[in-house]
Amino acid sequence: MFYKSLFASRGTLAPLTPKRFTILLFFLVVYILIEIPNRIGFLLDEIFFRDYRDIEVKTPVFITAFPRSGTTFLQRLLARDEEQFTYMKFWEILFAPSITQKKFWRAVGRIDQRHGSRVYNYIIATEKKKLKKPHEMHELGLFQAEEDDQILFHIFFGAHLFHMFPFKEIRPILWFELALSPEKCERVMGFYKRCVQRHLYVFGKDKLFLSKNPAFTTKIKTLYKLFPEAKIICLVRNPLEAIPSAISFMSFVACTAGGASDGPGWTPQILEWTSPCYIYPLEQLEGRPHDRTAVLKYDNMVEDPEQTVLNIYTRFKIKMSPRFQQILHEEAKGQRHHKSNHVYSLKEFGLTREQILSDYRKIFDTFDFDTESGNRQSD
Repeated sequence: MFYKSLFASRGTLAPLTPKRFTILLFFLVVYILIEIPNRIGFLLDEIFFRDYRDIEVKTPVFITAFPRSGTTFLQRLLARDEEQFTYMKFWEILFAPSITQKKFWRAVGRIDQRHGSRVYNYIIATEKKKLKKPHEMHELGLFQAEEDDQILFHIFFGAHLFHMFPFKEIRPILWFELALSPEKCERVMGFYKRCVQRHLYVFGKDKLFLSKNPAFTTKIKTLYKLFPEAKIICLVRNPLEAIPSAISFMSFVACTAGGASDGPGWTPQILEWTSPCYIYPLEQLEGRPHDRTAVLKYDNMVEDPEQTVLNIYTRFKIKMSPRFQQILHEEAKGQRHHKSNHVYSLKEFGLTREQILSDYRKIFDTFDFDTESGNRQSD
């Protein structure tokens, strides 16, 4: 990827410019600085905490969907049930994939807490100030629940690598089961499973692991293979809304990483990368046990998040505590007053309503989505 970035990027979405060269150099240095302690941590885990491999990942809940279809909202809502669920936060995904690192940084956090949480408060204030534009599209933060597919970044296989390397060679990472052998898929996701076991070792062996990843739309078979008791939720949003929103967000992040700045120029590539993300997961979930899968419409979740969560708990036979029931009620009330600042339209990305209706006809027919949308939208 670095070789192509430096010597063969002409005519791609990431031509080599002074800005991109600087970003690539920064990325390489940061990647090495992050991975050295990670590898040391993994080694120490195998020496001092090897019994983490014996942990059974009981009935994990995975949320997936076409990008920009409400997975973050649903995960962070379910994550409020701290009696039931545990999940990875961004600081852990990036800086502490090993048990050794988790224990170290938690100790640092406890020390900071005793001194008034000065470091924690500084980080929160900095994030709000520096990440204003990304926050409008997707709330970011070191202490937020985040897409744990990004932990595959540590073996250079995370789907988000396309933001830095938007080349055709990255497609197998995105298409996964559609492009790779079952053996390769299991090796990659075997690393992910060990990271989940490491998380449970520190944060609660008896809790249910909660995950959300649009990238998992092409990993359904492998998830069920490695996590036989997994419960998978797939959200489905109107393509006339989800597709321009996804292109808006994905092209923004890629441009920030030094890619081409032309919005419509990204459209064909992003559509090709994400083309399996609607139909493939639905095909893989069809026919599986009722209490292990749930296909939900985005609109229904947004209109009534409280009932949506109640239905999920009933379907998956998860007991809801009175405490979480009250939290859920309050969160649902707050959601009614939420208004996103992320605004986009089909036209600005060179798309037409007719094109999307044609390409995603099966989705419109199956879920009876409104076919008259397509004007300016917001999330």
